[in-house]
Amino acid sequence: MPTPYRRLVPALLVLGLMTGCSAVAAVPAPSPAPPADVVTDDLELPINAYRSTAWETGELILARALLIDDCLTRSGPRHGAAPDQAGSERQTRNRIADFGFHGNKRRYGVTSAEDARQYGYHLPTSVNGAEAAQPEKAPPGQAACAAEAGKTLALESGDAELARGIASASFSESLGDPRLGKVVAAWSGCMKAKGVEQKDPLTAVSAFDLNGALTQREIATATADVACKRQTGVVETWREVETEYQNTRIAEHHDELRTILDEHTQLMKRVAAVIAEH
Repeated sequence: MPTPYRRLVPALLVLGLMTGCSAVAAVPAPSPAPPADVVTDDLELPINAYRSTAWETGELILARALLIDDCLTRSGPRHGAAPDQAGSERQTRNRIADFGFHGNKRRYGVTSAEDARQYGYHLPTSVNGAEAAQPEKAPPGQAACAAEAGKTLALESGDAELARGIASASFSESLGDPRLGKVVAAWSGCMKAKGVEQKDPLTAVSAFDLNGALTQREIATATADVACKRQTGVVETWREVETEYQNTRIAEHHDELRTILDEHTQLMKRVAAVIAEH
């Protein structure tokens, strides 16, 4: 696979790797399923079972915010409104709509025909005007209360870097695999036949301003992109290649991941208890 293709990873894959940023789950069985009413087109990979889902991450963020608020109100009048549990859930659902339940929805670029038709290469929330998270000014005493919340939840447990490193390494390795190079070349030929000159799926998005308005040209290109991925088997091949790399590393770190599973299970029990008390 051409060297320039490798260099695109950091810039173009950041969004697709955002979720699963805090706690890590290590499970040797299928990873947790989303709530029944959460619809997400996502990519199943072995490492999913070893990372927090977007839903779990949202619950962890909420539990921490609730504990910080409890701490602050003990020391004086509340600074602003209490944490908005309904708003927290909306933001979690928005993250899932953009990046998937496991954070892999855009790992190989746009792969959903419906998303391509509606949003082109844009994230769904950037087109449909969904609520975005708003940063808040830290009230006096929040640092101490944040530290207290961290101790209550025991956030220092687990090793997010291990699973994140496996996910990152498998992606980088897959880009140099000749099996992927072959289907990417076929994808490029398919796109050319549709009137679009692109060398690989990760560069296709760079032709458009994702901070600007959605255009019909972008929709047409994204739709052709997905169609060519399906015609040439890009997603299936890419997933198979990454699965091999991930399984090798998972086997190498089996004992560490088992420990992380136990810690994560206890962490999510503490998170659930905090939320239930509020």
